[in-house]
Amino acid sequence: MKYSRRKYPTQNRLQELFTYCPSGQLVRGSTGHRTTAKGARHMRKVDGVFYYEHVLVFIYHHGFRPSVVDHKDRDTRDNTIGNLRASDVSLNSRNRTQKKNKTGVRGVYKEINPRFKNKYRVTIYAGKTIHLGNFATLEEATIAREKGEKEYYGEVYAR
Repeated sequence: MKYSRRKYPTQNRLQELFTYCPSGQLVRGSTGHRTTAKGARHMRKVDGVFYYEHVLVFIYHHGFRPSVVDHKDRDTRDNTIGNLRASDVSLNSRNRTQKKNKTGVRGVYKEINPRFKNKYRVTIYAGKTIHLGNFATLEEATIAREKGEKEYYGEVYAR
């Protein structure tokens, strides 16, 4: 299977071949597509080469290919244009779910220092690790983290 990282089809070419459905899919009469193990359609064949469908949807609407196309709600099966945004690797990595954190909230940790027993420590990374404070409850810590995301990352990446 051929994958291309260099030359993507133009907006005009995509609009010749496909019709955009509100469900987020590019549709044409005879479809060539691949599916993931979970059955989500994510590859489209254009001129003999497979491309990620979300990138093609973005090009179809905006006419250019950014370095990364990010899914705002992190659902990779939702390729609606309202869910896609131009990004870069650094900003896209902030939109990932937390996998190793026991609290379930990125940047919020149960404090292990006995002096702050039963408190939550909140940090954020913006070029360096910034301590946002210690909080008595997980809810307070989560609110502080969200405020920190708005302040340091801007509205776009705040949850």
